[in-house]
Amino acid sequence: MRPGRLPRVLERSLRDDVKWGFFVLLGAILAFLLFGADEPALLLGAVLGVVVVIVVLNVVRRVRPGQKP
Repeated sequence: MRPGRLPRVLERSLRDDVKWGFFVLLGAILAFLLFGADEPALLLGAVLGVVVVIVVLNVVRRVRPGQKP
């Protein structure tokens, strides 16, 4: 793996997910300000989506078979 690249999805840590979520939210905020500043549901949807993805990925990583404790 080259420096600066994220590992594969199920090999990431919570820190990697939070880093990914930060950049997704940054893009969502920028898009909200540029295109949809009159509709706050767009920003709320992006925030909830990032939180759900981070939670689901962490649950899947903990319960997937064959993982060493």
